[in-house]
Amino acid sequence: MRIRVSDLCGRFAAGIPPVECATYGLYLEPRAAKREAVQVVEQPSLMPAVQVSNLNKTFRSGRKALCGIKLHVGPGEMVALLGASGSGKSTLLRNMAGLTVGDRGSGEVRMLGRRVQRNGVLARDVRIVRSRIGFIFQQFNLVGRLSLLTNVLAGTLGRVPVWRGTMRWFTAAEKALAMDALAQVGIADYAAQRASTLSGGQQQRAAIARALVQQAEIILADEPIASLDPETAVRVMEILSQINREKNIGVIVSLHQVEFALKYCSRVVALRDGEVVYDGCTENLTPDLLREIYNAQSSRPRERSAKPGLGGLTKTAFNSATDTA
Repeated sequence: MRIRVSDLCGRFAAGIPPVECATYGLYLEPRAAKREAVQVVEQPSLMPAVQVSNLNKTFRSGRKALCGIKLHVGPGEMVALLGASGSGKSTLLRNMAGLTVGDRGSGEVRMLGRRVQRNGVLARDVRIVRSRIGFIFQQFNLVGRLSLLTNVLAGTLGRVPVWRGTMRWFTAAEKALAMDALAQVGIADYAAQRASTLSGGQQQRAAIARALVQQAEIILADEPIASLDPETAVRVMEILSQINREKNIGVIVSLHQVEFALKYCSRVVALRDGEVVYDGCTENLTPDLLREIYNAQSSRPRERSAKPGLGGLTKTAFNSATDTA
């Protein structure tokens, strides 16, 4: 089936200038140019949600962060990215969202049927696809002096006029949508409270609610439970899993905690030294492979943290995970 771009992006029909809202981790998108109205694309629902082809990323220090990454993720999948610190998980997610680019002449990234980057250059209309991607940061990216409700309403900024977003003039329907999202993640009672007064777990749930208000079609979560206590981490993963199941929204989540990947994700992509060393069903992830992923960082040896919930793989957690696998 073929449909017009204007049908997909009708909300971008009338020429608002692009304004990045880095504080929120969101973007105000330019309206689609008239020339786009005559283009046709395949319907995104029939395409992979994520297509990464031969992606390489080298930092200025000369260290290779990603090496020839190839990855396809279907609509509605919940995928865990596993790997030790420095394996390339966060870099891969940021490349998917167009927050950074690969090496010049290196590969292509397409999200939801639209190009994000190719050969190390962002697509001209990258902000349009960014508006359809919910990115959940480890640091939450909330504005502490604003109320929880206002922070969550920031999810509407990609589809409201700039002047309304600037003045924080939100309609009753938009506020109701935000309150519903807060209720879904269990923190509606704190809507009027300043974001700075919330706990880490509540702030992370607020970030998830913001992605719901954004009406994201895929969620990229960069170590969303790394700084949370075990009980709160379970709650956050339960919410992401529920969103995936009930709304059929794809979720790609980077984790250090193997036990959470085994429990909540049907597919695991494991990275080591910037390369994919495993891509398959969770139940096929063997103890030997887990040991190789986490203990064989030969080119960049490092000490692993022994503190649970801080990105480290503790001996107890590792044994539990490998016994389960």
